[in-house]
Amino acid sequence: MLVVSVTIPAASLVSSHYSIQYYTQLQQQYTQQIVKEVSSQIDQRIASVEELYLVFSTQQNFGPALFEGDTWFQRVQKQVRFSQSVSSLINVYRLQDLITGALFYLDDETYAFVGGCPVDRAFTISQAEWYRQFTEGNGARLLYGPLEEDFKPVNGGREVSVYYIAPYGSTQSSAPGFVLFTLQLEALMDPVDAFLQDGRRIAVTDRSGAIVYAAGAGTGDEAGMAQLQQELQDQDGAAGFRSTDSFVTSYTLPALGWRVWFLDETQAVMRSLQRLNQVVTLTVVLFAVLGMAVAALLIRRITMPLAELNRMIDIMQEDPNAFLEELSNAETGKIARRLNEMKRRLQQMSREMYLVRLQETEAQISALQAQINPHFLYNTLDNIYCIAQLGETEPILCLSEQLSKMMRYSMSMKQNIVPLRRELGHMENYISILNIRFDDRIRLENRIPPPLYDAMVLKLSLQPLAENAWQHGLVFQEDRQGAITLDARVEGQVLLLYVENDGAPIPPDRCDQLNARFARVHYGAANYDSGHGIALENINNRLKLTFGADYGLRLENRAEGGCRVILRLPLRMAGPAAGKN
Repeated sequence: MLVVSVTIPAASLVSSHYSIQYYTQLQQQYTQQIVKEVSSQIDQRIASVEELYLVFSTQQNFGPALFEGDTWFQRVQKQVRFSQSVSSLINVYRLQDLITGALFYLDDETYAFVGGCPVDRAFTISQAEWYRQFTEGNGARLLYGPLEEDFKPVNGGREVSVYYIAPYGSTQSSAPGFVLFTLQLEALMDPVDAFLQDGRRIAVTDRSGAIVYAAGAGTGDEAGMAQLQQELQDQDGAAGFRSTDSFVTSYTLPALGWRVWFLDETQAVMRSLQRLNQVVTLTVVLFAVLGMAVAALLIRRITMPLAELNRMIDIMQEDPNAFLEELSNAETGKIARRLNEMKRRLQQMSREMYLVRLQETEAQISALQAQINPHFLYNTLDNIYCIAQLGETEPILCLSEQLSKMMRYSMSMKQNIVPLRRELGHMENYISILNIRFDDRIRLENRIPPPLYDAMVLKLSLQPLAENAWQHGLVFQEDRQGAITLDARVEGQVLLLYVENDGAPIPPDRCDQLNARFARVHYGAANYDSGHGIALENINNRLKLTFGADYGLRLENRAEGGCRVILRLPLRMAGPAAGKN
């Protein structure tokens, strides 16, 4: 008995000591692999930009000839064709989410920017700090930033970007030409956010050691960022180590010269090891006390059922549609019932996953049809043409930028759940285009409390409702301006979004019919001939399939006139990185 009382604590201490050493090494190796994977993905994005630059450098389509012509229309036509060719090449390389614009420069009089807005006329490119560094590098390619796009007007929607600058045209003069791609920092850092988890902070530092991007707990405020910067300075260039509070791993990006840091809290990492030590200690005690009795029980109760379990698994693997016979109430019979139940659930989940993808595709098609169908696109471009004849450039820039943002947002398939502020921006762009086309016939009233802008909602769920309100409620009121009102409130852990209009109401029997249909998921394709079906039923199906049967749409007629659509979905707030865009 004395030997057992001494052996058990000794074995526990030895096991704990070597387990901590082993797990520490394993954690560092695993995290190092993740950091290298993130770095590889970012380098691949930079390599794609390099390939695109080589195409532009070979073609050399930009030059003084673009600004020459007998008439103003001929010059504009050349510049528009050039901009279209640049945008097409960016789309061909699937870089439209990363590259937000391209600046071609030969001198301070000969340059053009392909993007959301023109270059600020008060900005002198040859005097910019990044251009000075480019010229000092003798025309070598330069990655500069991150910074706000300084060559755009202050009110022109500046974004935090990284400049990719490379030679273009003649490089023999003291002021060489270049092509500059504005790389959106958030899109460039997408691979970093994919590995964010509880207890982990991720930082990216430039060549000087300053933090250019950070995500994770505590990085959303100045105090947290200052603490993180100090931690990185204290590590003194170590490639990987375990500090008092964190496991720290880093890797240098060859293309940028930046370094990616992963800081995993020691308590979170070691928590699983503590549980493992407890299990090991308990197992040693049990085996020491029970001995051969436990071994015999294991042979009888585990080994024999395992053989039967293997036979059951073989049956289910040979025929995907086969189910096991539930012949007895013994353990094997219980296992057979559980396996059959699990297989039915997996089949149901497979069907639901397929339907979610199908509904997402239908929603994508619906949004694209509202933006890119020939009638919508023709009217928008026709307005641009008419305004251009009047010589008004601001409405043209506004229309072009809003149409571009709508198309980019709708065609991006990266995320299915997005912050509410992005859905509101997409909806506002759509309303702005309609107001230019129909002489400000729509007034958009946003009553949503700002703290709810970071609530996560289903992508492409608000703009179809605004389109539905216009087509079925407001378009018939030609004698007055119609209103679309947005509101939201929280009930416990449920977010309620309201989209209202003061147009024509829905007939009561039609409203009841739609609400009854919205009570469950309809697995068939949406009825494209039913008016409200393609928008409302599609959104309702996607809400229920994504969040559960308790969520979806409901219609109401307002007492003061018009219609109200209520979206019910779970309250989930975006993290510090997800809300940026």
